[in-house]
Amino acid sequence: MERKIGYVISFLIILAIVIGAILFFQPEKLNPQIPPNERLSDEQLLQYARSSFDKGEMWGKHLIIGYHNEVPVEVSFPCSDVCPDATIRIIRYNVTLKDCKSVNGKIKSIYVPRGIGIELAEFCFPKVIVENIIYTFVEK
Repeated sequence: MERKIGYVISFLIILAIVIGAILFFQPEKLNPQIPPNERLSDEQLLQYARSSFDKGEMWGKHLIIGYHNEVPVEVSFPCSDVCPDATIRIIRYNVTLKDCKSVNGKIKSIYVPRGIGIELAEFCFPKVIVENIIYTFVEK
């Protein structure tokens, strides 16, 4: 009898952990003003890029926030070393670098936190992000 109670308690603990993890990693927490199917104007994209975000809450997330010029906009929040304080937000088109030009994006390089440091990475950015110097771009 005690053994069955132990199994039930173990099952309930595992179930609680799984439910907690699902609730904690909800992608819709990104920004309640921008639903994932939203059509984003240049102005909305810039407003989002210039807004603040909770580094602790967003650290490690990857989300699609909407569509800009019919192209999905992905946002990721990488961090390394001193997390969540070193978390950054990367707003880019969710396309391959090969397809970037065909969606009128701009391939640019920025430093991204990785491991205990940073590395140079290329992304396909919307033109409005590049033209308004949202990031410190690095020439390769």
